[in-house]
Amino acid sequence: MTMWSMLLFWIPVCIGVVAFCYFVKHSRTNKLLMLSFLPIVFFIVQIVKHTYIESQEIFIFYVVGLFISVVFFIMILSYFYRK
Repeated sequence: MTMWSMLLFWIPVCIGVVAFCYFVKHSRTNKLLMLSFLPIVFFIVQIVKHTYIESQEIFIFYVVGLFISVVFFIMILSYFYRK
């Protein structure tokens, strides 16, 4: 059951990433935004893969990492918005 739910999540995500890369112009700004978005993706994947067997401290570490990554991404977006 878990495998099916992961497939139902990852298949549309992969299709969306491929479509995004195909339809977006590849400029320096867009590449920098995609690179700054990668930590968010990493922490989301780790939170989705987290099981009840693992310790609670690891889950809290992933949530804090996701929060810091989102703040970093918002700072980069605001930098490009002002520019």
